[in-house]
Amino acid sequence: MISFGKGHLDVFARGSDDRVYHRYYSDGWSNWELVGGWQMVSSPVAHSWGPGRVDVFGRGLDGALIHAWFDGTWHEWESLGGGIVGQPATSSWAPGGLDVHVRGTDGGDYHRWYGENGWSEWERLGGWQMAGDPTIVTWGSPHAETFARGLDGRLIHMWFDGTRWQEWEAL
Repeated sequence: MISFGKGHLDVFARGSDDRVYHRYYSDGWSNWELVGGWQMVSSPVAHSWGPGRVDVFGRGLDGALIHAWFDGTWHEWESLGGGIVGQPATSSWAPGGLDVHVRGTDGGDYHRWYGENGWSEWERLGGWQMAGDPTIVTWGSPHAETFARGLDGRLIHMWFDGTRWQEWEAL
């Protein structure tokens, strides 16, 4: 569930046909609608970086990160590549900016970000491996915190300080 403005909620679900469905609340609930035709094997993850904007991510049938967005109209799904495991995590550090983290097939944390120049390439962060999917939160431009379960079961954490990602640490 996500909200991109006062009095507005968006709900996303993966249907029994592995496609993404959406409904919203704005003075009453809409009917369910199909968001494009691509199928995914993860639950959809949605984020909003500003009024009227929603970005939806998931893991496609081929293991790549897929993305669709709404800015007044739904845009077709696109593949952002990568070999991912589990469910992606996303956060926004500024209007027009997104950060997406995924667990790669090697257990590493990989991320791409979207900014004024479009999508970055994939970047692997740190040397630690994750046993679970990452979670990311931002708390003011341009600070971001990423958490995951490490292979030894401990909570691991890394953060972006506005210049670079710091190394993983066990909490």
